[in-house]
Amino acid sequence: MRIVNGLVAAAVAVLAGALGGEAAAGSLVCRVEPPKLGLGQPLHWDIRGVGLSQGLPALRQDDFGRDWLLHAQSSSQSRDGKGRQAESLRITLYPMRSGALRLPPIAVGDLRCPGQGVAVALHPPGEEGLFIRTRIEPPQPMVGQPVRIELDVGGPGGMTWSPVIMSAANATVREISTLDASALVDGAAIAVQRHTWAVLPLTAGRLEVRFEHLRGTRFGQLMIYPGPNLVVPVRRMPAYWPATLAVGPARWRVFAPPRDLQVGQTGVLRARLHIPAIGRQALEGFFASIPVARGLKMYAPRVQMIEDGGPALDQTWQVDWPFRAVAGGTIAYPRLRMPYLDPELQAPRLATASWGALRVSDPRLMRMVIGIAGSALLLGALFGLRSALVRWRLAQARRQWMSLALQGHPQGMADAWAQARAANPARLAGTTLRAWLSERARCGLPVDPRHRDLVSQLEHRRYGPRTHDG
Repeated sequence: MRIVNGLVAAAVAVLAGALGGEAAAGSLVCRVEPPKLGLGQPLHWDIRGVGLSQGLPALRQDDFGRDWLLHAQSSSQSRDGKGRQAESLRITLYPMRSGALRLPPIAVGDLRCPGQGVAVALHPPGEEGLFIRTRIEPPQPMVGQPVRIELDVGGPGGMTWSPVIMSAANATVREISTLDASALVDGAAIAVQRHTWAVLPLTAGRLEVRFEHLRGTRFGQLMIYPGPNLVVPVRRMPAYWPATLAVGPARWRVFAPPRDLQVGQTGVLRARLHIPAIGRQALEGFFASIPVARGLKMYAPRVQMIEDGGPALDQTWQVDWPFRAVAGGTIAYPRLRMPYLDPELQAPRLATASWGALRVSDPRLMRMVIGIAGSALLLGALFGLRSALVRWRLAQARRQWMSLALQGHPQGMADAWAQARAANPARLAGTTLRAWLSERARCGLPVDPRHRDLVSQLEHRRYGPRTHDG
Protein backbone atom coordinates (compact mmCIF):
# COMPACT_ATOMS: atom_id res chain seq x y z
CA MET A 1 0.00 0.00 0.00
CA ARG A 2 2.80 2.31 0.88
CA ILE A 3 4.43 1.52 -2.47
CA VAL A 4 1.25 2.37 -4.37
CA ASN A 5 0.78 5.63 -2.52
CA GLY A 6 4.37 6.53 -3.27
CA LEU A 7 3.97 5.82 -6.96
CA VAL A 8 0.79 7.96 -7.10
CA ALA A 9 2.50 10.82 -5.29
CA ALA A 10 5.43 10.66 -7.66
CA ALA A 11 3.14 10.66 -10.67
CA VAL A 12 1.24 13.66 -9.32
CA ALA A 13 4.50 15.50 -8.70
CA VAL A 14 5.72 14.81 -12.23
CA LEU A 15 2.41 15.96 -13.68
CA ALA A 16 2.40 19.11 -11.56
CA GLY A 17 5.96 19.88 -12.63
CA ALA A 18 5.05 19.43 -16.26
CA LEU A 19 2.01 21.69 -15.93
CA GLY A 20 4.05 24.31 -14.08
CA GLY A 21 6.74 24.36 -16.79
CA GLU A 22 4.14 24.83 -19.50
CA ALA A 23 2.62 27.69 -17.59
CA ALA A 24 6.03 29.36 -17.19
CA ALA A 25 6.91 29.11 -20.93
CA GLY A 26 6.53 32.41 -22.98
CA SER A 27 5.39 33.04 -26.58
CA LEU A 28 6.19 35.53 -29.39
CA VAL A 29 3.87 36.03 -32.36
CA CYS A 30 4.48 38.38 -35.36
CA ARG A 31 1.81 39.12 -37.96
CA VAL A 32 1.55 41.53 -40.93
CA GLU A 33 -1.57 43.04 -42.43
CA PRO A 34 -2.11 43.03 -45.34
CA PRO A 35 0.38 40.49 -46.65
CA LYS A 36 0.14 42.15 -50.11
CA LEU A 37 -0.20 45.88 -50.71
CA GLY A 38 0.37 48.60 -53.26
CA LEU A 39 3.00 51.33 -53.22
CA GLY A 40 1.85 54.17 -51.01
CA GLN A 41 -0.35 52.02 -48.75
CA PRO A 42 0.51 51.42 -45.08
CA LEU A 43 1.60 48.06 -43.67
CA HIS A 44 0.72 47.22 -40.08
CA TRP A 45 3.10 44.85 -38.29
CA ASP A 46 1.77 43.50 -34.98
CA ILE A 47 4.18 41.85 -32.54
CA ARG A 48 2.75 40.19 -29.39
CA GLY A 49 4.69 38.55 -26.62
CA VAL A 50 3.39 36.71 -23.52
CA GLY A 51 5.46 35.83 -20.50
CA LEU A 52 8.62 37.26 -22.01
CA SER A 53 11.85 37.31 -20.07
CA GLN A 54 12.41 40.89 -21.28
CA GLY A 55 10.38 43.60 -23.05
CA LEU A 56 9.82 43.87 -26.78
CA PRO A 57 12.56 45.88 -28.54
CA ALA A 58 11.95 49.41 -29.78
CA LEU A 59 12.67 49.48 -33.49
CA ARG A 60 14.35 52.35 -35.41
CA GLN A 61 14.46 53.44 -39.04
CA ASP A 62 17.92 51.91 -39.41
CA ASP A 63 16.41 48.48 -38.70
CA PHE A 64 14.40 48.69 -41.95
CA GLY A 65 16.98 50.16 -44.33
CA ARG A 66 15.82 52.01 -47.44
CA ASP A 67 12.98 49.64 -48.32
CA TRP A 68 10.64 50.81 -45.58
CA LEU A 69 9.65 54.10 -43.97
CA LEU A 70 9.02 53.76 -40.23
CA HIS A 71 6.00 55.99 -39.78
CA ALA A 72 4.75 55.14 -36.28
CA GLN A 73 4.89 52.53 -33.49
CA SER A 74 2.87 52.10 -30.33
CA SER A 75 3.03 49.61 -27.48
CA SER A 76 0.64 48.33 -24.81
CA GLN A 77 0.76 45.95 -21.86
CA SER A 78 -1.87 43.70 -20.25
CA ARG A 79 -2.32 40.30 -18.57
CA ASP A 80 -3.88 37.21 -20.06
CA GLY A 81 -6.44 34.92 -18.44
CA LYS A 82 -3.71 33.06 -16.57
CA GLY A 83 -2.25 36.20 -15.09
CA ARG A 84 0.77 36.28 -17.35
CA GLN A 85 2.30 39.57 -18.57
CA ALA A 86 1.36 40.32 -22.21
CA GLU A 87 3.01 43.03 -24.32
CA SER A 88 1.97 44.24 -27.81
CA LEU A 89 3.83 46.39 -30.35
CA ARG A 90 2.11 47.84 -33.45
CA ILE A 91 4.38 49.28 -36.15
CA THR A 92 3.15 51.22 -39.20
CA LEU A 93 5.41 51.05 -42.23
CA TYR A 94 5.26 52.39 -45.79
CA PRO A 95 7.12 50.65 -48.63
CA MET A 96 9.65 52.79 -50.49
CA ARG A 97 9.78 50.60 -53.58
CA SER A 98 7.78 47.89 -55.24
CA GLY A 99 8.68 44.21 -55.43
CA ALA A 100 9.37 41.48 -52.84
CA LEU A 101 10.37 43.19 -49.58
CA ARG A 102 11.25 41.65 -46.24
CA LEU A 103 10.79 42.65 -42.65
CA PRO A 104 13.68 42.13 -40.20
CA PRO A 105 13.60 39.19 -37.75
CA ILE A 106 12.62 39.81 -34.12
CA ALA A 107 14.35 38.02 -31.21
CA VAL A 108 13.43 38.27 -27.52
CA GLY A 109 15.48 35.94 -25.36
CA ASP A 110 15.07 32.44 -26.77
CA LEU A 111 11.97 33.41 -28.72
CA ARG A 112 12.24 34.52 -32.33
CA CYS A 113 10.10 35.74 -35.27
CA PRO A 114 11.83 35.04 -38.59
CA GLY A 115 12.00 37.73 -41.24
CA GLN A 116 8.77 37.96 -43.19
CA GLY A 117 8.31 38.65 -46.89
CA VAL A 118 5.82 41.20 -48.20
CA ALA A 119 4.77 41.63 -51.84
CA VAL A 120 4.46 45.29 -52.88
CA ALA A 121 2.81 46.13 -56.21
CA LEU A 122 3.21 49.41 -58.10
CA HIS A 123 -0.43 50.10 -57.34
CA PRO A 124 -3.41 48.21 -55.95
CA PRO A 125 -5.35 46.16 -58.51
CA GLY A 126 -7.85 48.27 -60.47
CA GLU A 127 -6.40 51.62 -59.31
CA GLU A 128 -4.13 54.18 -60.87
CA GLY A 129 -0.54 54.22 -59.77
CA LEU A 130 1.64 57.16 -58.77
CA PHE A 131 2.51 59.59 -61.59
CA ILE A 132 5.70 61.64 -61.23
CA ARG A 133 7.28 63.88 -63.84
CA THR A 134 10.10 66.41 -63.35
CA ARG A 135 11.33 69.24 -65.53
CA ILE A 136 14.57 71.25 -65.24
CA GLU A 137 15.08 74.55 -67.05
CA PRO A 138 17.81 75.20 -68.05
CA PRO A 139 19.08 71.62 -67.94
CA GLN A 140 22.74 72.68 -67.54
CA PRO A 141 22.81 75.95 -65.60
CA MET A 142 25.82 78.02 -64.63
CA VAL A 143 26.88 78.80 -61.08
CA GLY A 144 24.71 81.70 -59.93
CA GLN A 145 22.07 81.10 -62.62
CA PRO A 146 18.58 80.29 -61.24
CA VAL A 147 17.11 76.92 -62.26
CA ARG A 148 13.40 76.28 -62.54
CA ILE A 149 12.48 72.80 -61.26
CA GLU A 150 8.93 71.49 -61.66
CA LEU A 151 7.47 68.36 -60.09
CA ASP A 152 4.15 67.00 -61.35
CA VAL A 153 2.48 64.56 -58.98
CA GLY A 154 -0.66 62.57 -59.76
CA GLY A 155 -2.29 59.52 -58.24
CA PRO A 156 -5.53 57.65 -57.78
CA GLY A 157 -8.77 59.62 -57.65
CA GLY A 158 -9.76 61.37 -54.47
CA MET A 159 -6.14 62.11 -53.45
CA THR A 160 -5.38 65.33 -51.56
CA TRP A 161 -1.67 66.06 -51.60
CA SER A 162 0.33 67.66 -48.82
CA PRO A 163 3.02 70.28 -49.55
CA VAL A 164 6.21 68.81 -51.01
CA ILE A 165 9.54 69.69 -49.41
CA MET A 166 12.63 69.85 -51.62
CA SER A 167 16.27 70.32 -50.61
CA ALA A 168 19.56 70.70 -52.46
CA ALA A 169 23.12 70.75 -51.17
CA ASN A 170 25.30 73.74 -52.15
CA ALA A 171 22.31 75.68 -53.45
CA THR A 172 19.59 77.99 -52.24
CA VAL A 173 16.01 76.84 -52.71
CA ARG A 174 12.94 79.06 -52.98
CA GLU A 175 9.44 77.70 -53.47
CA ILE A 176 7.59 79.57 -56.20
CA SER A 177 4.12 78.12 -56.57
CA THR A 178 1.88 75.07 -56.35
CA LEU A 179 -1.06 74.78 -58.69
CA ASP A 180 -3.43 72.26 -60.24
CA ALA A 181 -2.55 71.28 -63.79
CA SER A 182 -2.85 68.40 -66.24
CA ALA A 183 -0.37 66.10 -67.92
CA LEU A 184 -0.62 63.81 -70.95
CA VAL A 185 -0.04 60.12 -70.30
CA ASP A 186 -0.41 57.81 -73.31
CA GLY A 187 -2.45 60.49 -75.05
CA ALA A 188 -4.86 60.96 -72.13
CA ALA A 189 -4.91 63.97 -69.80
CA ILE A 190 -4.63 63.29 -66.09
CA ALA A 191 -4.94 65.74 -63.20
CA VAL A 192 -1.68 66.55 -61.45
CA GLN A 193 -0.43 68.95 -58.82
CA ARG A 194 2.50 71.01 -60.11
CA HIS A 195 5.12 72.16 -57.60
CA THR A 196 7.72 74.71 -58.71
CA TRP A 197 10.97 75.86 -57.12
CA ALA A 198 13.76 78.29 -57.98
CA VAL A 199 17.14 76.72 -57.23
CA LEU A 200 20.34 78.80 -57.28
CA PRO A 201 23.51 76.67 -57.62
CA LEU A 202 26.44 77.91 -55.55
CA THR A 203 29.17 75.53 -56.75
CA ALA A 204 30.01 73.79 -60.01
CA GLY A 205 29.63 70.04 -60.47
CA ARG A 206 26.78 67.67 -59.55
CA LEU A 207 23.82 69.37 -57.91
CA GLU A 208 21.80 66.74 -56.05
CA VAL A 209 18.15 67.66 -55.59
CA ARG A 210 16.12 65.57 -53.14
CA PHE A 211 12.38 65.50 -52.58
CA GLU A 212 11.03 64.30 -49.29
CA HIS A 213 8.35 61.62 -49.20
CA LEU A 214 5.19 62.49 -51.11
CA ARG A 215 2.25 62.49 -48.73
CA GLY A 216 -1.44 62.56 -49.55
CA THR A 217 -4.78 61.64 -48.03
CA ARG A 218 -7.33 59.50 -49.77
CA PHE A 219 -10.69 58.80 -48.14
CA GLY A 220 -9.19 59.57 -44.74
CA GLN A 221 -6.17 57.26 -45.19
CA LEU A 222 -2.64 58.62 -45.26
CA MET A 223 -0.68 57.58 -48.35
CA ILE A 224 3.12 58.00 -48.49
CA TYR A 225 5.22 57.52 -51.63
CA PRO A 226 8.98 57.73 -52.15
CA GLY A 227 10.14 61.06 -53.56
CA PRO A 228 12.35 61.29 -56.65
CA ASN A 229 15.98 62.41 -56.66
CA LEU A 230 17.53 64.56 -59.40
CA VAL A 231 21.09 65.33 -60.45
CA VAL A 232 21.68 68.65 -62.24
CA PRO A 233 25.07 69.31 -63.89
CA VAL A 234 26.26 72.85 -63.06
CA ARG A 235 28.78 74.71 -65.23
CA ARG A 236 31.52 76.91 -63.86
CA MET A 237 31.30 80.68 -64.00
CA PRO A 238 33.91 82.46 -66.18
CA ALA A 239 37.00 83.33 -64.16
CA TYR A 240 36.77 87.02 -65.05
CA TRP A 241 33.21 87.44 -63.74
CA PRO A 242 32.81 88.63 -60.10
CA ALA A 243 30.79 86.29 -57.93
CA THR A 244 28.77 89.22 -56.53
CA LEU A 245 27.28 90.15 -59.93
CA ALA A 246 24.24 88.55 -61.52
CA VAL A 247 24.17 85.68 -64.00
CA GLY A 248 21.18 86.08 -66.28
CA PRO A 249 19.19 89.04 -67.59
CA ALA A 250 18.41 92.01 -65.33
CA ARG A 251 15.68 94.58 -65.94
CA TRP A 252 14.96 98.02 -64.43
CA ARG A 253 11.64 99.76 -63.99
CA VAL A 254 11.90 103.41 -62.96
CA PHE A 255 9.04 105.50 -61.59
CA ALA A 256 8.36 109.16 -62.39
CA PRO A 257 10.74 111.39 -60.36
CA PRO A 258 10.30 115.03 -59.26
CA ARG A 259 10.76 117.39 -62.20
CA ASP A 260 10.85 120.84 -60.52
CA LEU A 261 12.40 121.63 -57.15
CA GLN A 262 14.01 124.56 -55.36
CA VAL A 263 17.49 124.56 -53.89
CA GLY A 264 17.34 122.83 -50.51
CA GLN A 265 14.28 120.72 -51.26
CA THR A 266 14.40 116.91 -51.12
CA GLY A 267 13.03 114.13 -53.30
CA VAL A 268 13.16 110.36 -53.81
CA LEU A 269 14.13 108.37 -56.90
CA ARG A 270 12.21 105.09 -57.06
CA ALA A 271 13.05 102.01 -59.12
CA ARG A 272 12.31 98.30 -59.21
CA LEU A 273 14.98 95.78 -60.21
CA HIS A 274 14.14 92.33 -61.58
CA ILE A 275 17.29 90.24 -61.45
CA PRO A 276 18.16 86.51 -61.17
CA ALA A 277 20.08 86.86 -57.91
CA ILE A 278 21.99 89.59 -56.10
CA GLY A 279 22.78 90.23 -52.45
CA ARG A 280 21.67 93.29 -50.51
CA GLN A 281 25.24 94.44 -49.87
CA ALA A 282 26.15 94.07 -53.55
CA LEU A 283 23.11 96.13 -54.55
CA GLU A 284 23.91 98.86 -52.02
CA GLY A 285 27.51 98.89 -53.25
CA PHE A 286 26.28 99.29 -56.83
CA PHE A 287 24.34 102.44 -55.93
CA ALA A 288 27.29 103.81 -53.96
CA SER A 289 29.46 103.57 -57.13
CA ILE A 290 27.09 105.52 -59.44
CA PRO A 291 28.41 108.97 -60.53
CA VAL A 292 26.18 111.83 -59.37
CA ALA A 293 25.90 115.39 -60.75
CA ARG A 294 27.27 118.18 -58.55
CA GLY A 295 23.87 119.77 -58.13
CA LEU A 296 22.50 116.72 -56.24
CA LYS A 297 23.41 115.26 -52.87
CA MET A 298 22.42 111.56 -52.79
CA TYR A 299 21.84 109.67 -49.56
CA ALA A 300 22.06 105.93 -48.83
CA PRO A 301 19.33 104.06 -50.76
CA ARG A 302 16.68 101.96 -49.03
CA VAL A 303 16.52 98.52 -50.70
CA GLN A 304 13.93 95.84 -49.94
CA MET A 305 13.22 92.50 -51.58
CA ILE A 306 9.60 92.01 -52.62
CA GLU A 307 8.07 88.56 -52.28
CA ASP A 308 5.35 88.66 -54.91
CA GLY A 309 4.78 84.88 -55.07
CA GLY A 310 4.70 84.96 -58.86
CA PRO A 311 5.98 82.29 -61.26
CA ALA A 312 9.17 84.17 -62.17
CA LEU A 313 12.57 82.95 -61.00
CA ASP A 314 13.93 86.50 -60.61
CA GLN A 315 14.31 88.40 -57.41
CA THR A 316 12.43 91.71 -57.24
CA TRP A 317 14.06 94.60 -55.36
CA GLN A 318 12.34 97.88 -54.50
CA VAL A 319 14.80 100.81 -54.32
CA ASP A 320 14.08 104.24 -52.79
CA TRP A 321 17.00 106.64 -53.29
CA PRO A 322 16.58 109.96 -51.41
CA PHE A 323 18.38 113.13 -52.52
CA ARG A 324 18.60 116.90 -51.96
CA ALA A 325 18.94 119.63 -54.59
CA VAL A 326 21.96 121.78 -53.70
CA ALA A 327 22.39 123.94 -56.83
CA GLY A 328 20.17 125.58 -59.40
CA GLY A 329 19.85 124.77 -63.09
CA THR A 330 18.94 121.72 -65.17
CA ILE A 331 20.55 118.70 -63.53
CA ALA A 332 20.69 115.16 -64.94
CA TYR A 333 19.60 112.40 -62.57
CA PRO A 334 22.02 109.47 -62.04
CA ARG A 335 21.91 106.83 -64.77
CA LEU A 336 21.47 103.16 -63.85
CA ARG A 337 23.84 100.71 -65.56
CA MET A 338 23.62 97.25 -63.98
CA PRO A 339 26.09 94.68 -65.42
CA TYR A 340 25.05 91.03 -65.78
CA LEU A 341 26.44 87.93 -67.48
CA ASP A 342 24.63 86.32 -70.39
CA PRO A 343 24.99 82.60 -69.51
CA GLU A 344 24.41 81.43 -73.08
CA LEU A 345 26.93 83.76 -74.72
CA GLN A 346 29.12 83.95 -71.60
CA ALA A 347 29.47 87.68 -72.29
CA PRO A 348 28.76 90.70 -70.07
CA ARG A 349 25.81 92.97 -70.75
CA LEU A 350 24.17 96.03 -69.21
CA ALA A 351 20.67 96.71 -67.96
CA THR A 352 20.21 100.48 -68.23
CA ALA A 353 17.57 102.99 -67.14
CA SER A 354 17.33 106.75 -66.60
CA TRP A 355 15.09 109.14 -64.68
CA GLY A 356 15.84 112.04 -67.03
CA ALA A 357 16.60 115.51 -65.67
CA LEU A 358 15.52 117.89 -62.92
CA ARG A 359 14.97 121.67 -63.08
CA VAL A 360 16.14 123.34 -59.89
CA SER A 361 15.30 126.98 -59.20
CA ASP A 362 17.35 129.06 -56.75
CA PRO A 363 15.13 131.35 -54.62
CA ARG A 364 18.22 133.21 -53.40
CA LEU A 365 19.03 134.36 -56.95
CA MET A 366 15.40 135.30 -57.48
CA ARG A 367 15.39 137.34 -54.30
CA MET A 368 18.63 139.04 -55.43
CA VAL A 369 17.12 139.87 -58.81
CA ILE A 370 13.99 141.16 -57.15
CA GLY A 371 16.12 143.26 -54.76
CA ILE A 372 18.17 144.73 -57.60
CA ALA A 373 15.05 145.46 -59.61
CA GLY A 374 13.42 147.05 -56.60
CA SER A 375 16.47 149.18 -55.96
CA ALA A 376 16.56 150.23 -59.58
CA LEU A 377 12.89 151.12 -59.47
CA LEU A 378 13.42 153.08 -56.28
CA LEU A 379 16.40 154.94 -57.73
CA GLY A 380 14.45 155.62 -60.89
CA ALA A 381 11.55 156.92 -58.85
CA LEU A 382 13.84 159.12 -56.80
CA PHE A 383 15.57 160.39 -59.93
CA GLY A 384 12.22 161.05 -61.57
CA LEU A 385 11.01 162.84 -58.46
CA ARG A 386 14.16 164.94 -58.37
CA SER A 387 13.84 165.73 -62.05
CA ALA A 388 10.22 166.66 -61.57
CA LEU A 389 11.18 168.82 -58.61
CA VAL A 390 13.91 170.50 -60.66
CA ARG A 391 11.51 171.08 -63.53
CA TRP A 392 8.89 172.41 -61.13
CA ARG A 393 11.40 174.76 -59.54
CA LEU A 394 12.62 175.88 -62.94
CA ALA A 395 9.05 176.46 -64.07
CA GLN A 396 8.33 178.35 -60.85
CA ALA A 397 11.47 180.41 -61.32
CA ARG A 398 10.46 181.16 -64.90
CA ARG A 399 7.01 182.28 -63.84
CA GLN A 400 8.48 184.55 -61.19
CA TRP A 401 11.09 185.82 -63.64
CA MET A 402 8.55 186.56 -66.29
CA SER A 403 6.26 188.20 -63.72
CA LEU A 404 9.02 190.75 -63.12
CA ALA A 405 8.95 191.65 -66.79
CA LEU A 406 5.17 191.80 -66.84
CA GLN A 407 4.90 193.95 -63.75
CA GLY A 408 7.54 196.39 -64.99
CA HIS A 409 8.65 197.56 -61.49
CA PRO A 410 12.39 198.24 -61.15
CA GLN A 411 12.19 197.60 -57.43
CA GLY A 412 11.13 194.01 -58.09
CA MET A 413 14.20 193.48 -60.23
CA ALA A 414 16.33 195.06 -57.48
CA ASP A 415 14.86 192.69 -54.87
CA ALA A 416 15.53 189.65 -57.11
CA TRP A 417 19.11 190.80 -57.64
CA ALA A 418 19.59 191.22 -53.86
CA GLN A 419 18.17 187.74 -53.14
CA ALA A 420 20.52 186.16 -55.69
CA ARG A 421 23.58 187.81 -54.18
CA ALA A 422 22.51 186.80 -50.68
CA ALA A 423 22.08 183.14 -51.79
CA ASN A 424 25.46 183.01 -53.58
CA PRO A 425 27.66 185.77 -52.09
CA ALA A 426 30.94 184.18 -53.13
CA ARG A 427 29.96 183.62 -56.75
CA LEU A 428 28.07 186.89 -57.30
CA ALA A 429 30.25 189.19 -55.17
CA GLY A 430 31.92 190.88 -58.13
CA THR A 431 29.18 190.36 -60.69
CA THR A 432 27.38 193.34 -62.21
CA LEU A 433 23.65 193.48 -62.68
CA ARG A 434 23.93 193.13 -66.44
CA ALA A 435 26.34 190.15 -66.03
CA TRP A 436 23.83 188.53 -63.67
CA LEU A 437 21.15 189.09 -66.31
CA SER A 438 23.27 187.22 -68.86
CA GLU A 439 23.84 184.36 -66.35
CA ARG A 440 20.09 184.10 -65.88
CA ALA A 441 19.76 183.50 -69.58
CA ARG A 442 22.36 180.71 -69.41
CA CYS A 443 20.42 179.10 -66.53
CA GLY A 444 17.35 178.68 -68.68
CA LEU A 445 15.49 181.85 -67.71
CA PRO A 446 14.64 183.73 -70.91
CA VAL A 447 15.70 187.39 -70.89
CA ASP A 448 12.95 189.58 -72.21
CA PRO A 449 13.61 193.10 -73.51
CA ARG A 450 11.49 194.30 -70.62
CA HIS A 451 14.03 192.72 -68.22
CA ARG A 452 16.73 194.79 -69.91
CA ASP A 453 14.59 197.87 -69.62
CA LEU A 454 14.19 197.27 -65.87
CA VAL A 455 17.95 196.90 -65.51
CA SER A 456 18.46 200.16 -67.40
CA GLN A 457 16.03 201.92 -65.11
CA LEU A 458 17.88 200.59 -62.05
CA GLU A 459 21.25 201.69 -63.40
CA HIS A 460 19.87 205.10 -64.25
CA ARG A 461 18.42 205.39 -60.78
CA ARG A 462 21.67 204.37 -59.11
CA TYR A 463 24.30 205.81 -61.35
CA GLY A 464 22.67 208.67 -63.23
CA PRO A 465 21.91 209.10 -66.88
CA ARG A 466 23.49 206.56 -69.22
CA THR A 467 24.01 207.20 -72.90
CA HIS A 468 24.65 203.55 -73.87
CA ASP A 469 24.44 200.01 -72.57
CA GLY A 470 27.55 198.94 -70.80
